[in-house]
Amino acid sequence: MEASAAGNIPKGLHVAIAAQMLRDIASQKRTGRLQFWQGEVTWVVRFESGCIVYATHSLEPFDRLECHWRRLSARVPAMTKELRLEVCRRFEDATDPVAEVEPSLVTRDYDALVWLFQEQKMEPNAVLKLVQAMTLEALEALLWIPDPLPCRMTDGVGIQPGLCRLSVDKLMEACAQRLKQWQLLAPYVTSPYQRPYYFPAGDTQSQLLPELQLQERLSRILKGFSFRHLAGILAKDELRLTGGLIPYIVQELVVVREPQAPYSLLPHVPGGETPTVPTAPEVVAITTAELPAQPQTFTLAWVDDSPAVLTQAKNLLREESFTFVGIDDPLRALTQLVKLNPDVVLLDVEMPRINGYELCRLLRNNQALKQVPIIMVTGKSGLVDRTRAKLSGCSDFLAKPFTQESLLKMVFRYLR
Repeated sequence: MEASAAGNIPKGLHVAIAAQMLRDIASQKRTGRLQFWQGEVTWVVRFESGCIVYATHSLEPFDRLECHWRRLSARVPAMTKELRLEVCRRFEDATDPVAEVEPSLVTRDYDALVWLFQEQKMEPNAVLKLVQAMTLEALEALLWIPDPLPCRMTDGVGIQPGLCRLSVDKLMEACAQRLKQWQLLAPYVTSPYQRPYYFPAGDTQSQLLPELQLQERLSRILKGFSFRHLAGILAKDELRLTGGLIPYIVQELVVVREPQAPYSLLPHVPGGETPTVPTAPEVVAITTAELPAQPQTFTLAWVDDSPAVLTQAKNLLREESFTFVGIDDPLRALTQLVKLNPDVVLLDVEMPRINGYELCRLLRNNQALKQVPIIMVTGKSGLVDRTRAKLSGCSDFLAKPFTQESLLKMVFRYLR
């Protein structure tokens, strides 16, 4: 989108201060990075000659990139899982020259998109769609905050060539339209990061969901993914998907839980109005045609000589959409894993008789496990340890002590 002359803020945007700040930067045709802060969350909006080049916030930028990647990959064959994982490994923990000036100005997710564009890893239009989708999502959350936010404009810091120039006015209009759509779903849904769960409901369920296949698919899919993540997994429009679940939420067949950290730090939909008819044109019940015919199930294997660690891991993963298998004897792990054929393996590094590095090499030498993602679970995160782990053939690292959020983020990166 090309920059246009700043005009009035579109009706429906209740946050005049943040929007006005964006307008002012656009009207002055400034180049640099505009920051906003709310608690632990930082927004960075990159400007070039008054146009928005990119916008992001500090909460899990690569997780958000993965969601948009999955949704778009259904239509772009070049957007493979392998390329997505390469992007995350290459850029998520990479250094950024801007960090030496101001760490909060770092936007590694944008660096990744620039790399995809410059290296011609996919069609330019696909990269630009990712830029626009990520920018819109970040601005949407920013403009939902009802209170004035501290902000700062830093001119000309570490500016890379913009992949596209987005009009502030047009982005504001798009945010206003999406806000109205989210408000139609309130009070049943008040955040894209709320998590729908499906629960059987006896006779009532049978009457309202007569299609057994639909019941089975809902029960296997709605197990802790947020609406936004679920839309990415199913390659669906998130508003349409969320609206399609409203009739089941109204009847309490689908229960909506609050966002998990860190997404719980983001604002909820402001000023939502109670819908009078939950089957309005925007809210059409989801059908079997909109769900996968055979929802994919996953098997996760965790090798650790400590039963206590395995129990902790199982408890942290108890509500998620896969089967957990704990293996507490590393010497028997190879045989068990060949029989199990898991979708992802987690290995503790410090184990008696055979450590994680040695076991990883054995797994990689086995034809059946050669391509299985292997995640090292380690308290050692130095360069030497990471190099040693890479040489042994591991796919990624999970640092100890881990939280439920960091564990789920790592696991779902390779499972979804």
